[in-house]
Amino acid sequence: MTSGRDPRALLLTITERPEAIATACRDLSSTASTGGLTLMWIEAGRHSTRVVDASGRACGFASFPSRSAATEIRTCESSAVAMHRDLARRGARVVAIWTGEEVSIRGSATGFDRIYYSTDAQCTVVSDRADTLAEHVGAQIDHTGLAISLISPVSHPFDQGPLWTGIVPVQPGLMLSIRAGTPPAVIPWWDPPDAHASLSDGAKGVRSAIQESVRDAGAGHDAILADLSGGLDSTTITALGLDLFPRTHFVALTAGDLGQNRDQMWAEQAARHLRPGEHIMLGGADLPLVYSDTLDLGAETDHPSPALATRSTIRSIAAIGRTAGATTHLTGHGGDHMFYGMPTLLRDSVWRRPRGSLRKINAYRHMLGWPLHEIIRQLLCRQTYAECIKDYDRQSPVRKDRIPILRWTTPPTLPPWISNHGRDLIAEYVVSPTTDLSPMSRRPGAHAELDTIRQGAQLARAISQISFAHGLELQAPFFDDRVLTATLTLDAEARVDPWSYKAPLKLAMVDILPHATLTRTSKDEGSLELELGIRENRSDIRDLLEDSHLANLGIIDADILHHALETEMHPALSDSGLTTTICTESWLRGRILTTGMDQP
Repeated sequence: MTSGRDPRALLLTITERPEAIATACRDLSSTASTGGLTLMWIEAGRHSTRVVDASGRACGFASFPSRSAATEIRTCESSAVAMHRDLARRGARVVAIWTGEEVSIRGSATGFDRIYYSTDAQCTVVSDRADTLAEHVGAQIDHTGLAISLISPVSHPFDQGPLWTGIVPVQPGLMLSIRAGTPPAVIPWWDPPDAHASLSDGAKGVRSAIQESVRDAGAGHDAILADLSGGLDSTTITALGLDLFPRTHFVALTAGDLGQNRDQMWAEQAARHLRPGEHIMLGGADLPLVYSDTLDLGAETDHPSPALATRSTIRSIAAIGRTAGATTHLTGHGGDHMFYGMPTLLRDSVWRRPRGSLRKINAYRHMLGWPLHEIIRQLLCRQTYAECIKDYDRQSPVRKDRIPILRWTTPPTLPPWISNHGRDLIAEYVVSPTTDLSPMSRRPGAHAELDTIRQGAQLARAISQISFAHGLELQAPFFDDRVLTATLTLDAEARVDPWSYKAPLKLAMVDILPHATLTRTSKDEGSLELELGIRENRSDIRDLLEDSHLANLGIIDADILHHALETEMHPALSDSGLTTTICTESWLRGRILTTGMDQP
């Protein structure tokens, strides 16, 4: 199947004085417009639902993940913020509402669904894909955004950086508000809930939220592909899917093992208990390695993403799903981000509950090799969030994998071949008056957790974009706002437990999951796959970067990069910097290839 962009992208054009929300349209050539607001679906794939107020007057538009027939929702809440919150509780993900005075548009609080906008004197144009919007308004790629894409991880506020000139991302949890005669404004519609429930009291809410999300993701499909890696996350999604859709052909997919990876053993145990309609077990060589087909350029994602390093794997899985007759793919992406319980949260509780918090911090110290002096330094640090971000390039004497995570954010890593010009672009972004250096929470731990969740959702979003481009919709039920809210309702300190693996999820699924899955305390990692991917695809990697567009733009130093590529066992080749460089270069070339934009 030919690679292409997800054709379901949303595009809204809002003129000076909108009067009503238009009905959903099938493509750009057939748009319905009323009172100046045009709503365009490039293809059917999400289902629109009219939202009416207590008097029955139509007042908005909502996009729901469910494929069930559109139904009317009545609400007595009048404010746009209240309506957005109510619709999120019902599963609405991308929503535009007209209240009579204001058009408000938002994506999801997790960041799995995002909103971008561009404005001029005549209108504001909004899309849930940055590239769709950029092509529509003729925006050019911003070099600062390319430099930022080399950072690992691209955390807040770097994820709000300008990838396209004039294209503004709306931060998850915020909504775009448009009123006649005033510039567009971005305001909050979602706030984290009060964390008050014990794990046992909140387990029912977590389970209900995951069930509702899986139900919406799988509704209307005759055949479903679901990951069954043997881990807690994918097994949860598969178990719930089988329970919710007993008459649907359910295909469980287990990827092959390399080296000492033991996931397949756990997956076989889970499959014997769950008994899916079909269980596909792949061998270790049945899926492409990381970086395979590096020269096969594409522009499936609307931003440079590490997901592009596994594009061939995603494409192969999509083909397996299509062959099995599946029309959607349910994954366990997001389980780590929601339920692991970040140690950073202990920073928020250490002064209120010192004994319990310090006991857990000490446990992490011994488990992860954190130096005691660095723990003390971070706990006593009084840097504001803005000061912490401005200090992003400070080099720590502590090994990266030994740095405690008890501060606002994990210091980002820049590849050693980023040029002085590339560093300057990033530094200028940090100090720019247009860069919002406000944290997402007043508490460092709560901010860091939200940041990590949204990074994970952005990665899953990119994987979804690649999968759809190759013929199979992909859903990540854990990155549903209902799951986010239910999880954050749990007492934060209780969710952080160095002696219990993902306790909130296990409690929620205790009578659904196989006993073996509930007792598992480990998770396999993919360092061997990365090493083999570099080794087997080194020639293609060199060819991709031989005449690098990033180097031509002055963002990376080609000599330093080529030296690293020619050096066996160079430490930088096993670091995330190689992944971000390859993916940004591949994405940039793909944009040039598919859009015909000028080469740098």
